[in-house]
Amino acid sequence: MPLIDALFEAFSAWTDTGLTMIANPALLSPSIAVFRLAMQWISGLGIVMFVLSWRGITPHEARSLFRAEGRFEDFSSNVRHIGRVVVTLYAGYTFAGTLVLWALGIPFWEALAHAVTSLSTGGFSTNSVGVGIYGALPSLVAMLLMLAGGISFGSHYALLTGKTKKFWHNPEIRTLLVMVAVSTGILTIVMWSHSPGELRLLESAFYAITAITTCGAGTTLSLSQTPDHFIVTLMLLMLSGAVYGSTSGALKLWRLMILGKVIRRGVHRLFHPGARAETIRMGNNVITDAMLKQVWVYMAAYLTLSLAGSLSFMLLGYRPLHAFFTVFSAQGNVGLNAMNDTLYFGMPALLKVQLIVHMLLGRMEILPMVHFVRALGLSVERKATLEKDIYQNVTTR
Repeated sequence: MPLIDALFEAFSAWTDTGLTMIANPALLSPSIAVFRLAMQWISGLGIVMFVLSWRGITPHEARSLFRAEGRFEDFSSNVRHIGRVVVTLYAGYTFAGTLVLWALGIPFWEALAHAVTSLSTGGFSTNSVGVGIYGALPSLVAMLLMLAGGISFGSHYALLTGKTKKFWHNPEIRTLLVMVAVSTGILTIVMWSHSPGELRLLESAFYAITAITTCGAGTTLSLSQTPDHFIVTLMLLMLSGAVYGSTSGALKLWRLMILGKVIRRGVHRLFHPGARAETIRMGNNVITDAMLKQVWVYMAAYLTLSLAGSLSFMLLGYRPLHAFFTVFSAQGNVGLNAMNDTLYFGMPALLKVQLIVHMLLGRMEILPMVHFVRALGLSVERKATLEKDIYQNVTTR
């Protein structure tokens, strides 16, 4: 591959995005196909979790590592044990998904590949269409795996250990399921109005789930064949993302839920100025003013960078809808593409580099990425100062 396309593919795999510069993955050699699959399986769970499962790390170190990867888990006991449990759950779901898809008649390699990329919410496929090419039942299995990937591993552990109340009382999970149901209905109505007589319920449900879980997997209905309002609906879902602590990217539902609670509190105080300010909670957790500030800053930075990135696409002649959709897809680590092959694969190298940056920002999240760049700058500055001091000492002697 050309170097820029190879970089694009690697960054897309390791950031769990799923945008690809390979027009037909079926033509890849077996070794490259396996390597491409392995990258997404590891990136979906998170490299940090594998590190936790191999060696003992303190809870403080674990929190720092997860924040650097754009994730957060509340570790308070045996961190290594928690890492092993999560890796075991992840491997178990992968194995189960592979067996079910294989039992449905899909060749073993394709079954393994689509189980991995659905659960990891990475979205790579072994063909140019996606899992939908194998029929309705495999598509349903893939959707279940995407939803599993969009739910935090802590919630999975609670469900599998019999703590069903804790699982269902998670407000993010309930919101996720409601959003999937509502968005499926909206997308079905949109497709019905576009093509009367065609009930695209399966494709609508597939795209609703693949967008909100940021999987980005495709099906037999190409997005380039859908109306603009279908694409706009998906774009809003791509902004959301799924449950915090899952394999998904984007803003995450908990931030949007906090935003909704803040708006509701503001409206309530507008009509009841003397009322006491309502405490904002997420489940049993109180959201402090410091946390609210972090949420606002992150969402503002996320949207600002997305809009700025979309503008560069428009300046180079891309439609506003395609520009926004592509940038949101990259920064949300989704991987969906609404452009035709000529426009997408003919993208200038500069825009490919820009999308790589968006992928990194989405995966590591913006503030950790800023701290990382700042630390690199300070390191270079200290090195230059040290070399200057040594040079002056040498010349003085």
